[in-house]
Amino acid sequence: MNVNYRKYSPAVSLVIFTAAIFFTMCFGAEISAGFISGVYFCLEALVPSVFPFMIISAFSVKSGVNSIIGRAINPVCRKLLGISGMSAAAVITGILGGYPVAARGIESLFESGAISSAEAKKCSLAAVCAGPGFLIFFVGEKLLNSTEIGIALFSAQAVSVILLLCINRLVFRKRDYINKMIYPKPEKLSQAFIDSVTISSYATIEMCAMVVIFSAVVEATKAPFLGIILEVTNACNLLSKSKEIIPLAFSVGFGGISVHFQIFQILKKIEINKGLFFVYRIIQGLLTMSITYLIIKVCNMSSPVFSSLTGSPVFGLSTSVTGSILLIITGASLIYNIGKGG
Repeated sequence: MNVNYRKYSPAVSLVIFTAAIFFTMCFGAEISAGFISGVYFCLEALVPSVFPFMIISAFSVKSGVNSIIGRAINPVCRKLLGISGMSAAAVITGILGGYPVAARGIESLFESGAISSAEAKKCSLAAVCAGPGFLIFFVGEKLLNSTEIGIALFSAQAVSVILLLCINRLVFRKRDYINKMIYPKPEKLSQAFIDSVTISSYATIEMCAMVVIFSAVVEATKAPFLGIILEVTNACNLLSKSKEIIPLAFSVGFGGISVHFQIFQILKKIEINKGLFFVYRIIQGLLTMSITYLIIKVCNMSSPVFSSLTGSPVFGLSTSVTGSILLIITGASLIYNIGKGG
């Protein structure tokens, strides 16, 4: 029996609208305090750490730097990862720029005809990553007072993206990249700079708006768990206060529902499989968490930040390395079955 869920959308929207009005009227003071806290949080820490890297990443796309990188790495990427050099360049830019940058790069390549719809869908599953500005300078230096942990988190994120691309290579065996490479025409340097600043400004405002909204929700509901699930910046802020590095690493890999929605909006013309995308985010969270744990142990990092990792910690299934590996294998099997069926 097929159920048409769209016909229920107006009713659901009405319920949400009514609840939002009631919620705002009953918790006005808490919401105001959350908004103020979120705005200060963005202005003092988030924007200075993230905005410059977004501009640099956007400029690399607009100025044609990505095309140069794409040409150079195209043969290797096609053989090893099953994607074109241009897609790999977009992924690299995303790793350096942060969550929405790779999605915008993939969307731009698809619109220009440089990559196929199938390749765009495949890359969108893996190209989700927080950049060095966010992880090293914001989470590491500002929240945890440790550049080491920021580097460890960023390294774990970058490795997790590469591993997800390798999973894609094994699961989606069909060659779906365009044989003849199409390189988008670079803009003039002045125009590339102006466009980069404009795009980065919109992306930063969008990100800060999400932070402010969910800060207000967390303040009003007194439910930190919502902030951890819904928005990655709030998750890092909340978990850093208790020095919970391993759950924080999972949150960074998972990205948060607000990041997922932003990517869905950017890639709406590509129509990615949202269920599969969510499975990938859970696997990426587990990968980031496990790799971060291993980096800390192997590098023997010593800092008050890591006090929760010393001694004989007892982690549950979802926060132990062994349990994470089992969950990753389970998720990979699910991805394989989905990819085989589709």
